[in-house]
Amino acid sequence: MVFELIRKNRAGQDRIEPDTIRICKGCLTFGRYAHEFLNKPYVQIYVDKDNNKIGFKPADNPLTGFKISNKDGAKRLSNNKFLGTLPDANYVMSIEEGIIVINISEIPDYPTVLD
Repeated sequence: MVFELIRKNRAGQDRIEPDTIRICKGCLTFGRYAHEFLNKPYVQIYVDKDNNKIGFKPADNPLTGFKISNKDGAKRLSNNKFLGTLPDANYVMSIEEGIIVINISEIPDYPTVLD
């Protein structure tokens, strides 16, 4: 038998752990570590369909990036059709090659610039 430590939730529903990205009902909220990393007004979203990863990279370009809102001191993405296709959950993030990365169970079939 292998025991796994349960992640302790903080008081208050609006708070998430610093290393977490929350996706809920098509809205994405960045934890504090991602919040500090995303120092641009937009974020580009990347997918790695082979490894079931989604990446977020800070950007200045509104043509390729999605606007980050700063509501109630939290950085969020909303009204994004792609986010609505992802399962609602809290995802632990990492930074790989200058991109914030989360692992999800399955990448939905969604068009990319390579399609």
